[in-house]
Amino acid sequence: MEKIKAKANLRTVLILFLLIALFSTVVEAISGCCSHHNGVCGCKCCDGTSLSKTCAPYYLSCDETEKEIFSKPDKTTDTIFENEERAKVIRIIDGDTIEVQIGTIIEKIRIIGLDTPETKHPTKGVQCFGKEATEKMTELTKGKTITLEKDHSGDNRGKYGRLLRYVIIEGKDIGLQMVKEGYGISYVKYPHSKIQQYNKAETLAKTNKRGLWAGDTCNGNFLKGDKKESNYSMLQNIKIQKNDSVGIKKGLEPEGNKSFIPKILSFFSTLFFRLINM
Repeated sequence: MEKIKAKANLRTVLILFLLIALFSTVVEAISGCCSHHNGVCGCKCCDGTSLSKTCAPYYLSCDETEKEIFSKPDKTTDTIFENEERAKVIRIIDGDTIEVQIGTIIEKIRIIGLDTPETKHPTKGVQCFGKEATEKMTELTKGKTITLEKDHSGDNRGKYGRLLRYVIIEGKDIGLQMVKEGYGISYVKYPHSKIQQYNKAETLAKTNKRGLWAGDTCNGNFLKGDKKESNYSMLQNIKIQKNDSVGIKKGLEPEGNKSFIPKILSFFSTLFFRLINM
C-alpha cells in the first residue's frame, strides 16, 4: 500500500515538474517574438511587421477576419496598386517610410526620391536630423488621406517588399517638399522620372542652409549620427549575441530555435501522457 502511495506521489511531482518546465519553455520562446519590433500587438509586431512562423502559433487569439485584413497581400494583388491609389496614413515609420491602409490592405510605402537620416537602423543608430525628419513626416501625413502615385519607369516594390510610391497631398509632392526643406536628400541610387526636380530641390536646400544642411545641425553630414544613440545600438547587439549563446535569438528567431521548440514540446507531451498512464 505504501509503495502504491509513494508511486502516486512521485508521479504527481513529476507531472508538476513537467508542467513548470513546459510553461518556462513556452514563455522563453514567446519572449523572443518581435523583440526587435517593439513587442507584439494583436496579430502583428507593434511596428507593423508580421509574426514569424515560430511565433504565430503562440498567439491564437486573432480571428480569421483580423488575420485577413492585416495580412501582407500576395503578388496577385499588386495589380490593384499599379497606378494612382487613395490611402489613409496610419503610421509613420521614419522620414521616408510610412504605413497606409488601402481598403482592407495594410501596406508599407517607401517614398520614391527621398532619403532621410536613419532613426531605427540596427547598426547606424539615430543619425543627425533623423528625429526631426520623422516628426516632419508625421506632421505632413499622419492620419491624412493621400494619393499614392506609381513611377512607371521603376519597380512596383523595393527589395524589402514595400510599395515604391510618390506621396501626394492636395497636389503637393510630399517627398519633394521634404527635400526642399532640408529634411532629406534626393535619393539618386535608383533613377526615377522626377529625379531632376528632386536634385534641384536638394541644391536649393543646401544653398539656403535649410534643415540638415544648416551649420548648427548636421552641416550636410547626417551620416555622422548620434554617438549616444549609436552606442545604445551597440549595447543592443551585444545583448543579442549573448542571447544567441543560449540558443534564443530575440527578434530574429534562428533556425535552431525553430527546430528546438517543437521538439522539446513534443518530448514533454509524450512524457506527460506516459506518466498519466503509469
